[in-house]
Formats: sequence, C-alpha cells, structure tokens
Amino acid sequence: MKNTLALGVLLGTIIGAGIFALPQIVMLSGWVAFSLELFFLALVLAYVHNLYARVLYKSEEKNLLGLLRDRLGRGWFYLGVIAIFGGILTALTAYLILGSEFLRHIWPGLSYLDAVGIFWLLSSLPLFFRNRTFFALESLGAILMAVIILGLGAYGFVGKEMHLPQVGPFSFILPFGPLIFALAGWTAVEPIVKTLGKTKKATLFFLGSILVSLLYFLFVFGILRSAAKITPDTVSGLAWSPEALLILGILGLFAIWTSYLPSALEIKNSLKFAHLPKGLGFMVFLLLPLALIIFGINNFLAVVSVGGGIFIALEYLLILVLGLKVLKPKAWERALIIFSGGIFLLGALYEIFFFLRPLS
Repeated sequence: MKNTLALGVLLGTIIGAGIFALPQIVMLSGWVAFSLELFFLALVLAYVHNLYARVLYKSEEKNLLGLLRDRLGRGWFYLGVIAIFGGILTALTAYLILGSEFLRHIWPGLSYLDAVGIFWLLSSLPLFFRNRTFFALESLGAILMAVIILGLGAYGFVGKEMHLPQVGPFSFILPFGPLIFALAGWTAVEPIVKTLGKTKKATLFFLGSILVSLLYFLFVFGILRSAAKITPDTVSGLAWSPEALLILGILGLFAIWTSYLPSALEIKNSLKFAHLPKGLGFMVFLLLPLALIIFGINNFLAVVSVGGGIFIALEYLLILVLGLKVLKPKAWERALIIFSGGIFLLGALYEIFFFLRPLS
C-alpha cells in the first residue's frame, strides 16, 4: 500500500503544467527529436531521483538546501537558493498564465480578471496545508490525471488529420527545457523517503518516469489530432465541444494542484534554511508571480523553457554533486553522474545563450 501511495505521489508531482507546452514543442522539433529526448530524459531523471533518495537515506538532513549547506558549503547553498526559488517562481508563474484559461473552460462566463484572481487564490491555498493532507490529495490527483490523459489520447484516434511539425534550425535541442520542466519530480523524493524508509526505490522511480512518458506521448498525440491550432499553451488553440473543454479544464486544475502541493512543502522547508522570515517568504511566493504577469511575463512556453532548462536543470545538477560527495560512488557510477551532470549543464547553457539572448 505504501509503495502504491508513493507512486501516486511521484506521478502527481511530475504531471503538471509543463504537459501543456509539449504539443507546441513537437510542432517545433518534430516527433523523432521529441520522442527520443522524452524517453532519454525520463530515464536520466529517474536515475537522479533514485540517487537523491539514497543521499537522503544516508544523510540525517532531509532537505536539499540543508544538505547543500552542511555537505558542500555556503557557495553551493546560495546556488541552491537561486535554483530552488527560481524554479518555484517560474512554476507558479506558468500556473497563473494557464489558470484563467482552465477556469474559463469550467466556468465560461467568468471574466479574465476574475479568473486570474480566483485561480491565484486557489493556487495559494496549499501553502497552508498540513503535509498529511496534501500527501493524500497527491495520489488522488495522479489517478484522475492519468484517466483524463488516457481519454485525450484515445480521442486523438478519432480526431481530425494530425498537424504536421514545422522543424527549424537547432530544433532538436528545443524540447530540453520544457521536458525537464514536465518530467521534474525531485520534490516528491523527500516525502517518499520519509514514508518508505530503507525500502529500495529504484523500480518505483523508473516505473514512474516511464508511465509519465507514455501518458505525455498519448496526450500530445490526442492534441495534435484534435486541436484547431497548436499554441504555446495548448489550451487557447482548442475548439472542442463544451463537454470536452470542461474535461480539459479539470485536467488543468488537477495538473497544477498536484504539482503545486509538494512544491508548497519544499517552500516551507526551504525558507528556514534561506534565513527568510516565514511571513516574508510566503508573501514573496504569493505576490511575485502575480507581479511578473502584470509586468508582461506571460509567454507560457518561454517561462517553461527558462524554468526547466535553467533553474530545474541546476537543481538536478546540484543533486548530482551531492551524490558524488555523500555516496562516494564507484568509478562506473561516478562516470554516470558526471555524464548526467554534463547533460543538465549543456542544456542550461543552450537555454541561456539561445533563448535569453534575444530578450537582452
């Protein structure tokens, strides 16, 4: 029962807002590049999740920032603060960008400002939940998400003619940031280790990543066969029946909630290590994403690319460095860790030089 609950938490954490960037990514990179990177990165992240679980079990510290401070030193700690808080802020900003669309599919008469306000309030509530409460909600959300995605995938088989990708230069690298954003789930590792203890977890992490990859593939297939046009956030390009849009709205809300809940726990655990007053930290995470939207940061694909390709990639790179320090692995695993770290580092450099440069 505990293993099933842990798998549900993992799936619920991974499947989030990032899924809605994937159809546009397929249109820009093509099916071959997308599929190869999807399953390859899923395996890499599953390995890092298992590595982090081993680090947590061997260490007395049960928080990433605490481990960086105690095992690697102050410089690595501040790098972790930037990575974790940057990742959380970009994720919350992505949630707000999609929120009004999801709510207006469920409640068509809702105005844009009302939808943003209501969604902002709903997405802020998990900050005040008890851990046990959202641990159970995470598993329920994962089950419902999987059922809805499978339905959307099946819908694609009876949809219209599939949209054909329009592949451009360097398009084979484009999926990196959005896929890291969509596959990330390290925040679930901490509660899973706390629940399962010494139990071996490698099978759980690899099974979770493969299941998520298959669900994502079905989701993209269904969207490309049924959407009127493919847009960066997927939602705005749909012209489905009211019933189908209602289902998508529910899917979006569950995607955001079930990814947000472990992140809320990570916010609570991390604020004390960053030496920020609890009230001030809550206000930063509540108000700053809303401020970014107001000041024009509203390109969903851009936010997801930066969040996944830079901040979340840096989080995983830090976990790999911890693995080298804490576990003192044998030569073959040391080489694997260095290889995995190179993937995250090169991907982050790509996002910085090829994505942020046009914005300067």
